[in-house]
Amino acid sequence: MKYFYADAKNDPQGPYELTQIEQLLAAGTLTDATSVIPENGTEWKPLSHVLALAKLPPPPPLLSTTPPVHAHPKHQMSIPHPPSQPSVAAVRTSAAAIWGLVLGIGVYISKTGYFLIGIPPFGTADVLAVASIICGLVSRKHIRKSQGRLKGGGMALAAIILGLVPMIFSLVIAAILVVKAVRTQPVAP
Repeated sequence: MKYFYADAKNDPQGPYELTQIEQLLAAGTLTDATSVIPENGTEWKPLSHVLALAKLPPPPPLLSTTPPVHAHPKHQMSIPHPPSQPSVAAVRTSAAAIWGLVLGIGVYISKTGYFLIGIPPFGTADVLAVASIICGLVSRKHIRKSQGRLKGGGMALAAIILGLVPMIFSLVIAAILVVKAVRTQPVAP
């Protein structure tokens, strides 16, 4: 049986015998995910699926009393166009998600630095936290609008959380210190 395959531009190429298709796969021209269709087929399938079916034993022959009808080449069915798929190379990770995650981790390195070597806790860590939150939010917006061309939603969410947790912690500590300072002020007579 001969097959057509969809090339990098999603154009049908062939027909090729299955052994030739296997040679193209071995040479790296095709991948397991390459769409293929039998010569008179109507549905494109991944090459891995077709190769798996080819290894199965053939079904028993059907008993038929009618002779096969051979169509004139002029009247043969046309090949349906391969389904459009985003190429694997087109899907990439959002740079803003990566930066947000790096900045979020930087918040904790900065906060830990205060306890280990005396770097002040406010300032650098808070700026990094705000930047981490902004990068995470911008990244999530871009990922939603990318129609599957961008990934990294989990990194973007982690960046937002890594930025929010120390910010909330800092605000709670600041509020406690303000309340404590107000209560300990002496009352004028």
